Amino acid sequence: MIIVLWGATTLGMGFVHSWKTLAVCRAILGSLEAGFFPACVYLISSWYKRYEVQQRLSVFYMSSVLASGFASILAYGLARMNGLGGLEGWRWIFIMLGIITIIAGAIGWLLIVDFPDKATFLSEQERQHVIGRLNRDRGDGEHDPLTTKKVLSHLSDWKIWTLAVAFACSTMPAYSLAYFIPIILRGLGFSVALSNILVAPPYVLAVMLALTTSWWSDRIRLRTPFIIAHSLIAIAGFTIVLHARANGVKLFGTFLAVAGTQPQMPFIIGLLQNNIVSSSKRAVASGVQVAFGAIGGIAASTVYQEKDSPRYVNGLRATIIFHAGLIVTVCAVAVAFHIKNKELDRNAASRPQAELDAMSEKERALATWRHTI
Repeated sequence: MIIVLWGATTLGMGFVHSWKTLAVCRAILGSLEAGFFPACVYLISSWYKRYEVQQRLSVFYMSSVLASGFASILAYGLARMNGLGGLEGWRWIFIMLGIITIIAGAIGWLLIVDFPDKATFLSEQERQHVIGRLNRDRGDGEHDPLTTKKVLSHLSDWKIWTLAVAFACSTMPAYSLAYFIPIILRGLGFSVALSNILVAPPYVLAVMLALTTSWWSDRIRLRTPFIIAHSLIAIAGFTIVLHARANGVKLFGTFLAVAGTQPQMPFIIGLLQNNIVSSSKRAVASGVQVAFGAIGGIAASTVYQEKDSPRYVNGLRATIIFHAGLIVTVCAVAVAFHIKNKELDRNAASRPQAELDAMSEKERALATWRHTI
């Protein structure tokens, strides 16, 4: 429903006649979009086991990244409709994208599934199988209704807030690239048309890297090493763009910056989802984390300022600092998780085997659960 509504809002933006009306529409659009991403993260993580979910989150998020990479090409094509029907080209961009979104939302209404315990396309036996495999993995396959008391309790967990800050550190570079890549390409002497086309290839590389590392991450059951590696690739790319003089070298740095930055968001989301038990806590964590991501987006809109052109030294340095902050944050979290896992191992070693044998699958999963590093 919210997809259809924001599609209708986007469509309406093609017919506004004042900046104030456009700003109101944009605010409405933002409020409608706000619930989509955390809801999708919550739904995906409710269906898959901990070491199946990273690939799914990456496919979900990177599909939007790929769409963003090609959006500039689409927008350039739609802008050439200028004058058709007496409307400017920019109006046609809003109108056509709004129509596409409404159609996608209507199709999604038919295709998007409910939670495992309410999935009508499954038989009762199949629903119990899905819930059972989740219980054997992490002990929280059943739906856990939200209450005010639970929300307040969940919000006291330091993991949610720390990894929300990490998520903000990842969104700032990711969103800033949307502003900065066209600037870089135009600065390299490419025409507006060619700049729009050349935006796509770095995002294709980012998708390939994300899908590869997410598969590998699920396979070896680790998250932090990949997050660190991604940020190091991005830092190398931004540093090249900052210091290089040759256009070809700068373009190479742009590829590295995009490839290292874009996979971070699904990985940090996956890290938090892997280290949470109970569906209600998963819902709260998704909302808090994505909300902090919006803070990174706000910062991204301010770091690349016209007064810093053509090199944008301050913006590039700020982006590198955010990546460095992300590395420090996830390293601290990994150390804390390692210490906690050692404590859980000691407690488990003192538990009689007969006690474990008497447990249900769900109880045994909770007793043997460990943090994902």
